[in-house]
Amino acid sequence: MQNKTIITDVKTIEEIVNKAVLKASENIKASNQVVENKERLNTIEAANFLGFSKPHLYRLTSQGRIPHYKKGKFLTFKKSELEEWLLSKPVKPMEQQTVIEEKAKEYLTLANRRKRKS
Repeated sequence: MQNKTIITDVKTIEEIVNKAVLKASENIKASNQVVENKERLNTIEAANFLGFSKPHLYRLTSQGRIPHYKKGKFLTFKKSELEEWLLSKPVKPMEQQTVIEEKAKEYLTLANRRKRKS
């Protein structure tokens, strides 16, 4: 049986937690640097790069909605293509969307009036 130590000193607990957080952040930085320097990404790297879960990324690839390459059962992604894909469908800010919708309503109203006069 393994002996377990119970730590009751708050300062010791803080030190242990701080060390764990520091190590985790160093690991994240290291993995991000690896991805920054790579042009081809595997599934895990691509999901992390995009901020998606792996199942969501797999769903997008199976639907053909995201650029990817398949060699046998392995998927790879070109980082530059993923960046292009992310920027390919911008969403207008709400103010612009509202203005566009108002202009569309005005246009349709005028078009309907013209039809009635004809």
